[in-house]
Amino acid sequence: MVMERLKTTYYFDNIEEPVIIPFTPLAVSRRLPYQLCTIGYVHFAGGFYTEREKQRNYQIIYTDEGSGLLTYNGKKFELDKGTAVFINCYEPHYYHTGIVARGSIVFCISRELAAPLSMR
Repeated sequence: MVMERLKTTYYFDNIEEPVIIPFTPLAVSRRLPYQLCTIGYVHFAGGFYTEREKQRNYQIIYTDEGSGLLTYNGKKFELDKGTAVFINCYEPHYYHTGIVARGSIVFCISRELAAPLSMR
């Protein structure tokens, strides 16, 4: 079995202390297609970015203030106020805050995937 190498780089330029809540799933929820493992709320400043790939989970990003930019599978998506995106973190992706000095992103990450999936 070949071990795949996870890639994660980031600069966590938060304005205030983030709120990140981990969840411990119940045994019954293991039969569901997804399980919530963390949810949080962070106010990011203009220098925040995250770049990842080969992580076996999904992520939902909701921009409730400010703006950002997501590059996912070579395509660029603007993350304006009120925008939500669903990311398969196994695929290469990069997101960062926009020109606006203050931005915030609400995020949650589902459980580890049984196998890598593509978002289609």
